[in-house]
Amino acid sequence: MGEPQPRRCRPDDPSHAPVQHRRGCRTRRRRGRLTEAPVATPKLGWWWVVAPILALGLLACAFDRILLGGYLLAAGAGLGAIIRLVLPKADAGGLAVRSRLVDVTVLVGFALALAFLTSVVDLRPLP
Repeated sequence: MGEPQPRRCRPDDPSHAPVQHRRGCRTRRRRGRLTEAPVATPKLGWWWVVAPILALGLLACAFDRILLGGYLLAAGAGLGAIIRLVLPKADAGGLAVRSRLVDVTVLVGFALALAFLTSVVDLRPLP
């Protein structure tokens, strides 16, 4: 004779795989069946303050104003770092990607690198 079956199903029971596959953070039980929960889109928040400055910097670079464009890009990244440092995660919106320390460090490093590279670039034509 075989071993007696347990009363409760084990988590690795293959007959329950379809039901377990649908469980997760984005599903919920509604009236006895599993349905997809609506996915909330994050607010971009203060990201819209930084985006036009970055767009102007890219536009300036596209029209051969490399120094102006580089400094605008550095200023936009620096402003993004300040906003991310000051505001809480809920208000920072699209600027809050990782932890506050990592976000600010990356944005400040990017701003300093851009400002340095823009200041040392030599745009004089070759003889």
